[in-house]
Order: sequence, then structure tokens, then C-alpha cells
Amino acid sequence: MFYDFIYNFAMVSSVSVLTYVVASIYYPKETKELISIAVWKTTNGIMYAKRKTEKTIEMVNNYLEQMKETKTIIDDNGKEKKIEVNKIYTFHEIDTMSKLKKISLNFKECMEFKFNNHSIYYVQLHKARNEKNVYKNIILSEFNKINTECKMLEYIQRSQIIEKPFIHVTLNVKDEKKDIHEYLDKYYVDGNEILTFKFLKWYLKHYYNTQLTEPYTIDILDDKIQMIKLQQNQGIYIKNNTYEIYEVKQNNGTEILDTV
Repeated sequence: MFYDFIYNFAMVSSVSVLTYVVASIYYPKETKELISIAVWKTTNGIMYAKRKTEKTIEMVNNYLEQMKETKTIIDDNGKEKKIEVNKIYTFHEIDTMSKLKKISLNFKECMEFKFNNHSIYYVQLHKARNEKNVYKNIILSEFNKINTECKMLEYIQRSQIIEKPFIHVTLNVKDEKKDIHEYLDKYYVDGNEILTFKFLKWYLKHYYNTQLTEPYTIDILDDKIQMIKLQQNQGIYIKNNTYEIYEVKQNNGTEILDTV
């Protein structure tokens, strides 16, 4: 099929070149004018598209600026600190079928939103325009204590992001290996639990369109060049700018984490 495509393309190109040559010989003036018009219209089209693109980018940037406002929070030293934040807070809801849904809410809507106890929730941490999206796993018992926007802003500060603890992460299922580290840096946040069975089910489905198959193991190369093999009943807990390996046990349907 590839060779047929090349052959057909070459034939069309040859005919086009031959037509141009013949037209140039018999109708040199008309051919020159036609080529000039074609080049002019093509250039005009490119410039028009460029102007439209620049105008669209400007409109989007203006809209983003309108969506921002300055808030005052209290930092760790008890001093007031002004930060520029988005008026809209972004959440990810993972249902019992491991399907991820994006939810955008203002602060009032956040306070009125009914969280489902059977779903998993992440909130996007505050970000500047050139920073990547990073998400914090919401512990509902902690999140429900938020009653002011100041506390909400403290909850989503980016200071919770840790240095990348893993260089490479590979999922092993039978004789197959799959690299799964590409999107993990979105979840390297203090307090997050990652690479558990529950985490992998939605993570693989959302980012790789892949169903998690059992049994499996995970090979990890960390930032200290140590090799770790994570078993199916284990997970990673991000804590104090490092990580801990946990054993995940089941007790009446609830996961209990024990340090290994």
C-alpha cells in the first residue's frame, strides 16, 4: 500500500510538473500571472490564519486573566501573603467503575457539593500559567473542615509537591512489561497514596486506556538508583518529601495501610 501511494503521488506530481512546463512554453504570460495569483492568495491565507490564531490566543489569555484574582493567606510563619489564584477550583472524581470525571466549581459550589463516599477525589493544586497540573488526593474528613476560602487556598498550595522520587516505573503482567511513569509526576504530592491496586485501576484506564490485569508486580527505580519490586498488595505513600512502602489489607471493604 505504501509503494502504491508513492507511485500515485509521483504520477500526480509528474503530471503537474509537465502541465506547468507545457503551459509555460505556450502561454508564458498567463502562466506567470496564474502562479503569482496562487502565491498571493496562499500567502494571504496564511497571514489571515496567523492573525486569527493570534487574536484567539489573546482572547483566551484575557479570559484567563479575568478568571484570576488576588487572595490573602497566612503563611507558615503567621505572616500575610498575597497570591494570585483562579476563581475556579478543579476536581477529578473517580467513580466505582474507575471512570474519571472533571468537575469545575467556584468556592461556594465547593462548599455545597455533595461528595460521594464511594468515589475517589483529587483537587488540582494552585498553579501559575506555565506550571503543570498536579493533583492532591482529598481525604473527605479533612476536606470537610474547610469553611473559608482562605483555608481552601492553604489546602491547595503547591508547597506540598515533592521532588520526583522515581526515575522509572514498570508494570509487569505475566511476560509483558509496560512503562507507566509518564503521568505519575501529577501525583507526587505529600499525603498521596499511589500505585495501589485501586489507584492503578483508574490510572491505567484514564491515561493508557488499559484494563488492569491480575496478578501483577511493579518494578521501580527510585532517585537513589535503588531497585524496588512492589507486590500487588502493596502501595506507595508520599510523605515528607520521600516515600514509604505500605501493605494494603482488606477489612470489611476498607483499606488499612501498614508500614512494611
